[in-house]
Amino acid sequence: MTCGLVLVAHSRPLAEAARDLALTMTGGRDIALAVAAGSADGGIGTDAMAVLDAVNSVAERCDDVLVFVDLGSAIMSAQTALEFAEPDVAARTHISRAPLVEGVVAAAAKAALGTDWRGVEAEARRGLKPKETLVDDDLAADPTPTVDDVDTVADEGLTDPPPDPFSPLLPRMEYTLDLNPEGYVSTGEAARELERFEVARARAAAALERIARSYDDTTEAGREIATIVRMIVALVNDRRLSRMAAADLAETPDAFRVVEERLDSLAGKIAAAPTSQLREQSIDVRLVSRLILGALAEQPLAGVANGREITTPCVIVLPELDAISAALLRPGPVTGVEVHGYSDTGHGPNIARLLGVPVRAVARD
Repeated sequence: MTCGLVLVAHSRPLAEAARDLALTMTGGRDIALAVAAGSADGGIGTDAMAVLDAVNSVAERCDDVLVFVDLGSAIMSAQTALEFAEPDVAARTHISRAPLVEGVVAAAAKAALGTDWRGVEAEARRGLKPKETLVDDDLAADPTPTVDDVDTVADEGLTDPPPDPFSPLLPRMEYTLDLNPEGYVSTGEAARELERFEVARARAAAALERIARSYDDTTEAGREIATIVRMIVALVNDRRLSRMAAADLAETPDAFRVVEERLDSLAGKIAAAPTSQLREQSIDVRLVSRLILGALAEQPLAGVANGREITTPCVIVLPELDAISAALLRPGPVTGVEVHGYSDTGHGPNIARLLGVPVRAVARD
């Protein structure tokens, strides 16, 4: 069993330096080690598509791939890349919990010996041992809190706990993600229905691109959100949808029904996948279905609040949180999002957290 490595970092010089250092530890043995670092325009940041390319290149040579990341948003880029990887590649790719530099140096030495990914990851996690052993832990020796550790209440020397975003005292606003099909009437003609499908798909993609542009050039978190939204745009624009629609409409000339039935069926199959990363792709498929169906029925893209302004602090409750519903959230009155019956990870929850809105999964009563 062989394990290859991918370095994901916000700075390409940093990642390349870590790679070069790691390669000195292989004893001259060849290992698969790829770098995906920096933003698409060469600046500071991460690019999920570059991560996907790096993972694919290493996966071609190795049984498993171990991805090392530097900061939190690099984790999200790696997770996003795996959402778009082929199922076999995604199943063989693992995001390391080890530190970037120490971890990849230790991992390279172990990978050069032909160790499987579990052994490589275990060695990478031990990368901090020298510091833990040789450097005194001054923080543990002096546990006295500083002004940076707590917010002091004036004149009392007390601290206020952070407010609970999911307090039971906060009202819950429950929404469904269902669409009203009454706005769509089939023409009964396959060619005409295919044309309507393509127009709806283009409208949905254009609406998503406007959302992505609203996050461009804001903050690093905003750019990460724009990247995820554009990945949904890529799914909407996938030409395989056109081939699917053309084939199905020849038998059932009703674009709304074809999209609903085919994509719901596909989402159901993906939801039964063996890994959580693959199962979360079913949320993206259902989202694409809702986007195209909404455009077919000429319903506006208004987010979970259906265009209504939320002014009172509340917790939004949903069956699942997709990427676009999350991107349309406006932090402030929305203190948190509860999802019932599905995961609190994936594109939607990641976007919500980038916006500062916590998400949790809760069991439905």
